[in-house]
Amino acid sequence: MKTIHPRFWARMASLAGCLGVMLLQADTVSILSLRTLLAKAENNDAEAQYQLGHRFDKGLGAPRNAAEAIRWYEAAARLGHSEAQFALGHLYTTGAGVKRDYLKAYMWLNISASGGHQKAGNRRDILALWMGTEHVAMAEELALQLFINQHDLHKEFRTPAPGQPVPTPSNPPTTPAPSPATPEPAPEPPLP
Repeated sequence: MKTIHPRFWARMASLAGCLGVMLLQADTVSILSLRTLLAKAENNDAEAQYQLGHRFDKGLGAPRNAAEAIRWYEAAARLGHSEAQFALGHLYTTGAGVKRDYLKAYMWLNISASGGHQKAGNRRDILALWMGTEHVAMAEELALQLFINQHDLHKEFRTPAPGQPVPTPSNPPTTPAPSPATPEPAPEPPLP
């Protein structure tokens, strides 16, 4: 039987100690970056919101928490983040940490696919085969309503034209009154 040299064990212990320090440092870095991400996410940074959702979903630098993952994924998805939309579609399809809901899954996958996410389009098409045309139509209506609501929510905060007041909740945007339509001249009577 071959014996292992004592220096080998000393070297292994040294490496294990370094590894422990590196893990401790990595955990400290992840806590700091988690705080940074949280600050950015609370200021409507879609990428930070997606990253927080991903961390809570996978347990990377944060405890696994499905409710927090959904919260942050949805915040990013509503700001148009395609990966967050895809992640929500996946979670609602599989029921991982959330109640399985094929309508919401199709809705988020459809929105993500319309933003150019290739996997979302493939997964949406497979899901459509399971759902049937009636449920697909309902999910597409949900996606349309979400789009319309998001569009209405953001349109009053667009940059105004030069000379126009900046819209605020106390000073809502105004639409110019329609100009009175000029009546068309009556047709001439036919000649005899």
